[in-house]
Amino acid sequence: MKKIHSFLIVILLFFVMAFAFSFGDAWKTLSDPRDEAAVTLGNSELTVLVSDTPQEREQGLSGRNSLEPYDGMLFLFPEPGRYSFWMKNMRFPIDIVWIRDSRIIGVTESIPPPEAGTPDSELEIYRSPDAIDSALEVFAGNARRLELSKGQSIEF
Repeated sequence: MKKIHSFLIVILLFFVMAFAFSFGDAWKTLSDPRDEAAVTLGNSELTVLVSDTPQEREQGLSGRNSLEPYDGMLFLFPEPGRYSFWMKNMRFPIDIVWIRDSRIIGVTESIPPPEAGTPDSELEIYRSPDAIDSALEVFAGNARRLELSKGQSIEF
């Protein structure tokens, strides 16, 4: 009887460990917020969420009602390239600041959210004006308010 009891405990421990290893990363994703970073633009400092994995970049700000309490979302790419963004499931307008080598190479202002129910095939695509290694999304109007312009330095 004692051998069966010990065997059952070993089997139970095996399944608990298998569960922990299988779902550990998923649990961490659910319980931990995305990384934050400080972004400095001239005399202004923003606190932003960082999207630096394929899954985070794909999700972006989709489905959120607001950026609060953050000032923006910073997308970091593994290598420079011409990247595209769309507004799928966006609920508020944004500006996109296109960045390469810590310099702004362009700004796309006041991108409106799509009408509810817009099919994916009809969503407008916003492309970087040139190769970028990062992009910053901020509330619409903030690029103008912060006087962001091509060639300006950005630190994060």
